[in-house]
Amino acid sequence: QFFRRQRLFYYRIFRVSKERERLISEVREAFRLNGQAGDAMDQAAAEFLGIHRTDTRLLDVLQMKGRMSAGELAKAGQLSPGAVTAALDRLERAGYVRRVRDEKDRRRVLVEVTDRLEKLTWELYGPLATSGDAMLRDLTEEHLTIMRDVMREAARLQMEQAHRVRKRSARQSSTTR
Repeated sequence: QFFRRQRLFYYRIFRVSKERERLISEVREAFRLNGQAGDAMDQAAAEFLGIHRTDTRLLDVLQMKGRMSAGELAKAGQLSPGAVTAALDRLERAGYVRRVRDEKDRRRVLVEVTDRLEKLTWELYGPLATSGDAMLRDLTEEHLTIMRDVMREAARLQMEQAHRVRKRSARQSSTTR
């Protein structure tokens, strides 16, 4: 009797653990699918806007964080200053960004998105934002808090890993020269 109960106890633990591992695997897959869907949407937006995919990353940073210097944008977008200068030249010609003097320090130049870009961005991403908001409104505050925290932590982990990979890449390229 004792051993039978003990076996049943272990079976339940094993089954729950197996179910939990399956669920973790499904969540991991859902994160990857979400990343792929985001990449597909951003690529489609880049094609629609007639710009490089890298340029959309810079526009996203500017829209999220507001006006900033080219150097700050390079750091936030994880690109070299030269690459950002070339991208800003393209984006300015397309009418998506403008360079403006800093009101506090006239020597400093800041970059900001244009109203034209804001309008086009809403046309492209607005329906997605609207349907996403509707989906999120059905969740409890507790679920929203958990989702927010998980998404932030996942983003942090990815950024840290990207940093490690870049460092490794730099080491490899310096040893192969």
